[in-house]
Amino acid sequence: MSATLNHPTRRDAAAEASPFKLLDTTEAAAALGIGRRTLQEKVEAREIACIRIGRSIRFSEADLAAFVERNRVKAVGWKGGGK
Repeated sequence: MSATLNHPTRRDAAAEASPFKLLDTTEAAAALGIGRRTLQEKVEAREIACIRIGRSIRFSEADLAAFVERNRVKAVGWKGGGK
C-alpha cells in the first residue's frame, strides 16, 4: 500500500526560504511565452538581464518584467489614455 507524501521537494523548500525566486531558463521562457533558444539569444545579445551562478543562468521575475516593459509598444490613437 502506497501513501502519498505531501511534503515539499528540496527545490520547493529552498524557494520558500528565499526572499526572491530565481527562474531557470525553461521557467523564464515559459513566463515570457517564448522558446528557450529565443531566450538564450536575448541573453547573448544582453537584451534580458540574468544572473550567472557558475554555468547556470537564472532570471529574476523583476528583470523579466523590466524586459517586457522596455519592449511594450504603445497603441496610437487610443482615446481612453491620459494626456
